[in-house]
Amino acid sequence: MDITFVLVRHGETEWNRLEKRHGHVDIPLNETGRKQAEKLSERLATTNIKAIYTSDLKRSKETAKIINQKHGVEIIEDPLLREINLGDFEGLSREEAKQKFPVFWEKKKQDPYKFQNPNGESYKDLERRVESFLEKVKDIPNPIPIVSHQATIRTMIGYVLKLEKKEMLDIAVPQNTIYFIDAKKPEISYSQDGLMKKGLLKRENY
Repeated sequence: MDITFVLVRHGETEWNRLEKRHGHVDIPLNETGRKQAEKLSERLATTNIKAIYTSDLKRSKETAKIINQKHGVEIIEDPLLREINLGDFEGLSREEAKQKFPVFWEKKKQDPYKFQNPNGESYKDLERRVESFLEKVKDIPNPIPIVSHQATIRTMIGYVLKLEKKEMLDIAVPQNTIYFIDAKKPEISYSQDGLMKKGLLKRENY
């Protein structure tokens, strides 16, 4: 795969602020999220792009539109780029999910990659979606900017770089960070607060 990806997570929503899980629930950006998107737009202003791909959920589409103010290119919405469907966990905080669904939460800890969110998806399901999307864009002009969601970006990085599942699940995707993947080498770097660094950021728990 000879592609360069620019991976951007949507800006903050009120549910992010309240630490509630989104999944497929369609929540718009809040004011902080719009300001974050404007900063991302500034950082991508000199990137030569032909189109922007985005999830069809509001928080992602809004972020893509703000970024596009510096480019004026086509925005292509694709439901394959949606966040993982968290089913019955959607709208709950981490602690609320643990208390309301203790049996499911224990199963999730045992195998977070194959764990099927109750009435939702597993990471394995999400990976199939990501694979389908990547197949669709493999022959288009580079770089390919993608505005999406935390779990989706995490899965895309893991798939392109052929990471072990545990390493993939450990990837952090903050809302002030842009990941750049050179799939030919392959290698990854990220831009955070105006600084470029090689490698990946790691999260503490899931």
